[in-house]
Amino acid sequence: MKSFRIKLLLYFIILVLAALVIPFWHYGSTVNQEILNEAKDDALSDLEIAEWLLYNHPGFDEVKELNAWMQDLSGKMGVHITFLQAGRVVADSDIPYSVLASMGNQEAGPEILEMLEELDSGSLDMTVTAKDELVYAVKKLDQLPGLGSGVLLLVSPFSRIKQRMETLRKNMAIGLLLNVVLDPIFIFG
Repeated sequence: MKSFRIKLLLYFIILVLAALVIPFWHYGSTVNQEILNEAKDDALSDLEIAEWLLYNHPGFDEVKELNAWMQDLSGKMGVHITFLQAGRVVADSDIPYSVLASMGNQEAGPEILEMLEELDSGSLDMTVTAKDELVYAVKKLDQLPGLGSGVLLLVSPFSRIKQRMETLRKNMAIGLLLNVVLDPIFIFG
């Protein structure tokens, strides 16, 4: 009789485990994708705000003014903003103009150049990518007042979102473990 009870308990644990693991895995991957999509949408929205502000600015007499304006905007939005022309960094919210000017023609990094190639290859005028715990949003801009054409790059940290995903995974794993351990105890008591 005990052998039958133990077999029944093991079959039940396997059934409960299968019934809990599949939704856990599916829900976790769905939520991860939704959080990533939300991060990309937020980056795109921030990019469009920065674009609108640039187009509605009366114009910059010098690149130094653009750099200072980007530093102010970046501080308020909590993102990194860069303006590029012909693949070269013209203004950057994280680099003071005096340092940027002394660096000469600073070329954009490989991930940015890859995104610029993606923009140039098709009919896209903007793209958003999540890579290396950052969300990159890039958009071509035409005829900005006092600046001409260029590319606006916005980089947003992914760490806040990643932390939310890790907390969610941990909580779901604890719930799954509690179910697997406590269900047999309550049922076979």
